Amino acid sequence: MNPESDKHRLLARAASPSGKDDHDPEIAAAHEAIAADPELAAELTAERGADLAISESLRATEPPPELEEQLLSTLRETRRAAVAANIVEAPPNAFSRRHWLGMAAAAALTTGIAYTWHRSKQLPLSRLVATLANYSIEGVTLSLMSMEKEEVVDWLVSNQAPRASTLPPALDALGRKGCHIYDIEGHRVSLECFLLPGMREIHLFTTPTAGLSGAPSDGSQPKLSSIDSLTSAVWSQGENTMILLTSEPVEMTRSLLGTA
Repeated sequence: MNPESDKHRLLARAASPSGKDDHDPEIAAAHEAIAADPELAAELTAERGADLAISESLRATEPPPELEEQLLSTLRETRRAAVAANIVEAPPNAFSRRHWLGMAAAAALTTGIAYTWHRSKQLPLSRLVATLANYSIEGVTLSLMSMEKEEVVDWLVSNQAPRASTLPPALDALGRKGCHIYDIEGHRVSLECFLLPGMREIHLFTTPTAGLSGAPSDGSQPKLSSIDSLTSAVWSQGENTMILLTSEPVEMTRSLLGTA
């Protein structure tokens, strides 16, 4: 199968099972391209039915009714403790000129230390990729489970998660499984989980580039490599750096990302 045919097959099998993506020109072209193969068409129909059944099952799952109140109560207690810990009584005596000069010198020193600390807190890209690869292999966490793109995107946006403004079309056309936000060494990293046929997962992690050392330049082509049993692709766009991890081979990953 040539790369173009493989792309059509991938898009047709990964489109939303509800059929709402069928009006998209690429999806429509993919369906037309495989219509001549009755066996594959029947397989796709069966997969869509199974995907819809899973989606309905997930929608029917409700969290425990007391969970929200427990979380809010914990948050309130944590906030009260943090406020109480930060209350400091002001000294009774007025500051002298010497005090002010001392404070100014201390402030300048603190600024220099803070800058050095900030630089040292940058997370090496290689260490982040290794950590995320381990998550992918061991099993990722999903705060939201949904096969609908809009639900996943809305959750990430409402939680102010770092996310690419645009994604490669073949990747964006895939169905979703869910999303999550990690805190890795003090750095906010979002996860958007995509699904290939056969429930094979693709994990796209996104984090602000400013918090990384060794991040690729903005607009550069995704750099593909292997780590453990996975294929990784790393690129930067705007203020964010994306790290894609999958068990798919390099050529399939290239096809998803639209790279040469």
